[in-house]
Amino acid sequence: MSTAVEFHILEGTNLRALDMAVCGRIEQWVQAGSTVCVVTDSAAAAERVDLALWTFNDQAFIPHEIVSRADAQTGAPPLPPVLITSGRTVAADILVNLGPTVPDGIETFARVVEFVDADPTRRDAGRRRFVTYRDRGLPPETHKVGS
Repeated sequence: MSTAVEFHILEGTNLRALDMAVCGRIEQWVQAGSTVCVVTDSAAAAERVDLALWTFNDQAFIPHEIVSRADAQTGAPPLPPVLITSGRTVAADILVNLGPTVPDGIETFARVVEFVDADPTRRDAGRRRFVTYRDRGLPPETHKVGS
């Protein structure tokens, strides 16, 4: 299996808009039957994504949980289709990377999805990740989000 890499590019710098774009795609993937691992770079960022998933659509619920790698490996009660972590990947169909670097273990995912907005720090980190994927023989596809 070869891992597909996608970059979704947003024009603005509003972190809430970025979170809403992520949540919208996650909702589509879960409805299609996929599992998703969302990797963040901190516990605070994981909490932000957790809150966004609770509040982005008042007509829908996306089962999700913040987990540690140990929690995901034990498989304690059935895990929801969306697992949010800080720093490490856990098994899923799709990896959403919201961290500044390419996480370890990307080759275990069918798809890796990056969301990058126009914030200079996040944009520059996204460019470095793009080059990393390309250098690993995983040429990313890019998609513009919104207008």
